[in-house]
Amino acid sequence: MVSIAGATQITDNGTAGGDLSGGIVAASGSVVSLNTGAAGSVTGNGGPGLLVAHNSTARLQRAVLTGNQGEGERAAALSSVLLFAPNIITGNAGYDLVCTPNSYGSGNSTGVGRMFCPAFGQLLSLPGGPGER
Repeated sequence: MVSIAGATQITDNGTAGGDLSGGIVAASGSVVSLNTGAAGSVTGNGGPGLLVAHNSTARLQRAVLTGNQGEGERAAALSSVLLFAPNIITGNAGYDLVCTPNSYGSGNSTGVGRMFCPAFGQLLSLPGGPGER
């Protein structure tokens, strides 16, 4: 598992239109936890701000994904995204959150702008969230 926390700035990575390209890319069974808080962000990247693919998972809490050339967050190829509020995922060139038909999301979508995730399960709280035991 890769954990990104605090005042981390992830910017100017990836290429628009690249298959596995973006600000942060997690693939092949990876898990990424993103908790940047208000002082950090994933912004201005080519492609999505965060891409999870090939059976990978993203856990977002207090994450800021804005102004990316693709989606803010994209889950593809049997992957998932778990949202623990609050997040700010808005102002991206594509949808702010996208799940391909074979991927899904769940959690609290408060703070997500435009979303296309047919298999999204809206939950106001998830057990086992970051900081819970």
